[in-house]
Amino acid sequence: MPPRLAAPDEVPEVVRNNFPDEAAERWRTEELSSEEPGDLPLPDESDDIAEWVLNYLQGGSDGDNHRAHQYTVNHVTYPFVRDQHFAAFPLVPPMSDGKEGREDISSTAYRRQLELFAGASAVQPGDLMFFYKSDSQQESTSDYDDYGNDLERNRGIVGVYRALTEAFVDWTSVTHDLPDSSSTGYRIAGSCAECGCVFSWMRGDSKEGPEEDFDGEDGGWCPGSALYNGHGHHVNENTKEGALTLAGRIQLEPVVQYSLPATDNAVYGTLEGDAVVWTGRFDNAMGSGKGSTIRHLLPEEATQLTRILDTQAQNLAELVDGQTRRVAAEAVEYPGNDSVLPLMYYSGLPISYSEVVHKNPVDSLTDLPRIGGKTAQGLREAGFDSIEDVETAGASELKRVDGIGGTIVEKAKRYAARARASPQYGTRLENHLLLEMTRRVNSESSFVDVLGEILGEESETLLDRLEYFCWEFPWGFANDQADFVCTYREEGRQRVVLIENKKGAIGSSYPLVELMLYVPWTAKVMSRYAHPPVDQIEITPVLVGQQADDDWDEILTDSYEFSYSPPQVMREGSTRTVSVEVAESEFVTYNADGVDATVHGNQFSSGLEFTRQSGHDRTEWNPSLSSLSATGKETGYIASRWPDSL
Repeated sequence: MPPRLAAPDEVPEVVRNNFPDEAAERWRTEELSSEEPGDLPLPDESDDIAEWVLNYLQGGSDGDNHRAHQYTVNHVTYPFVRDQHFAAFPLVPPMSDGKEGREDISSTAYRRQLELFAGASAVQPGDLMFFYKSDSQQESTSDYDDYGNDLERNRGIVGVYRALTEAFVDWTSVTHDLPDSSSTGYRIAGSCAECGCVFSWMRGDSKEGPEEDFDGEDGGWCPGSALYNGHGHHVNENTKEGALTLAGRIQLEPVVQYSLPATDNAVYGTLEGDAVVWTGRFDNAMGSGKGSTIRHLLPEEATQLTRILDTQAQNLAELVDGQTRRVAAEAVEYPGNDSVLPLMYYSGLPISYSEVVHKNPVDSLTDLPRIGGKTAQGLREAGFDSIEDVETAGASELKRVDGIGGTIVEKAKRYAARARASPQYGTRLENHLLLEMTRRVNSESSFVDVLGEILGEESETLLDRLEYFCWEFPWGFANDQADFVCTYREEGRQRVVLIENKKGAIGSSYPLVELMLYVPWTAKVMSRYAHPPVDQIEITPVLVGQQADDDWDEILTDSYEFSYSPPQVMREGSTRTVSVEVAESEFVTYNADGVDATVHGNQFSSGLEFTRQSGHDRTEWNPSLSSLSATGKETGYIASRWPDSL
C-alpha cells in the first residue's frame, strides 16, 4: 500500500516543531500520486526484457508514455532498493559551512537543493528506474556487507525498478538487517533523533561544524541541520553508528533485478549495438545536494542498459556464484511510515510553491505580450501611448491598429488590466524555473499551454505525446548542457523543444546566441539513436526570461534547416541522413500573480504564468555557425557581432 500525505497534527512534535505554522498548514493542500504494486504491466520470463522496456516506455504496454531515470546510491544503501523496494536521498539544507562571512543560507547550496528537487520530482508513478551503485565515499562499510561475493559489490548500474509514488519525505528510520547475523544492519535515518530535523548534510562525523571544530568526540555536524526555532547543531551520533539522514523517499517495485551490476566500462565503453548510454555518464556521485544524483534517460538508453544487464546475467549465470536474474519479484510493503510529507524547502513549504522576488511592474508598451517594437510604434501613432491607454481602449479601436489581431487585443488588454495593480515577481534563482518546468510539463499548466501555442497543438495533445523531458540535458562534455528539453512523439521522435532560462530581464543577445549554439548538438543527441530510427526532427529553440529590456526586432532568429549523417548506421552501403528543421526561435516571459505565502520573510507564489511574446521581425541564422560549440568565448564572439556584424 503506498503511503499517504500526513496532516500537520499527525507529524511527531519533535519533527513538526522544526517548521513554522504558515508552512506546515500548506501540507494539507498537497497531493501524492501513487500506484498500487502490480497495477501496471510487468514482463514475464519469456519476454525479451530490453524490448519490453522500450515498448513500455513508448506506450506499447498500457497506452501511456513512461520515462526512465538513473539514480545514484552507494553499495550500503542499495540493499534497501533491492530488498525493501524504496530509494532514499538527502534533503540537503542550503546552509553555509559556517566559516567567517559565510554563516547565512548559501545561494550555491540552495541552487543545488533545487536541482535535486527537480531531479526527484521528475520521477512519476510508472516510470522506470536504474541505480548507479557508487563507491561509498564517506563511511566504512565493513560492518554492513550484504553481498554474496565481491563482484556484487562492484561499482556500476543495476536495475530495473518502477516508481510507485512521487518523491516524498518520511521522518521515520528503516533498518536493513543482515542475514545470518546477530548484529543490527545498516540504518537509514528519516530524521535526527534529538532535534527531529529531516535535513541531512551527507558529511558524516568527519567535518567541521559551523559552531565548533570537529575533535572526534564532541564536535561535528548534526545529520539533521535545523535552521530555525533555536535548533542548533550537535554531535552526529547517528552517523557514528552507521546511518545517514535520507528523508527523501520513492517507493518502488521490481521489474527485473540483477544481482551483478554492469560496470562503468561495460555501460559507457560499450560501442556494440545500436545505441550508447549518453546522458547518464556525467558526474555520477552522491553528494550534498548534487543534482546528478538523478539523471533522466532517453528510451533507447534505458533499452541499451537493460540489454547490457540482461546479456551479462545470462552469460555469467553458470560461472559466477550468486549471479541471479529475477523477473517481476514479489512486491513488499513500504517499511517506513504510512503517512508522510511532501517534498519541501528548508522552511517546510512544499516545493509546489516557487520563491519569488518583487520586480518593477511593467511600464512600457513592449512589456505587453505580443507587442513588439513595430506594433508599439503603431499604437503610439494611433494615440495609445501608455499601458493605461491600452487598458481603457475599446477592443474595436485597438483592432484598427496595423499588426494587431483579435487574439493579441484580448491578451494585451487582460495583461494591461493587471499590470499596474499587480507587480511582477521574478524567481529568486534561475533554478526555480527548472523546478517549475519539471513539475508542470506533464500536467495541465500555463507552461504546457504556452508550449502548445508555440507548437500549434492543443495542450491535451502535447500531454498525450510527451515522450521525454529533462532539466540540464547533457548534449556535450565538460558540463555542456541545455537548461530544459522535452520531446513529443509522432510516428517516431520528431518534435523537440529546447529551452534556455534566465531568471530576470534579458538585455542582450548573448542568451539567444547561446541557445542557438545548443541547437545542432541537442538535435543530434536526441535523434541519433532513436528507436524506431527517425529521418526528420523538428527542434524549436525557446528563450525564457522575465522581460526583454531592448527592442528585439531582428534579434530573434528565423527558421532554417540542416542535415547530418550518423556515421555508425550503414545499411546496404548507404549512410542514413537525418533532416533537422529548426523552427523560429521564441521568446517567453514569466510572472507570478502576486505572493501566495510568506515564510520567514521569503515570498512564494503557487505557480508561475508563462506568456509567449510575438510580433518581432526576425533575422537569419547562418547554419555554418553551428560548427562552433557554446563556450563563453565562442558565444561572446558571436553575440558581440549579432546580428549586424556577422
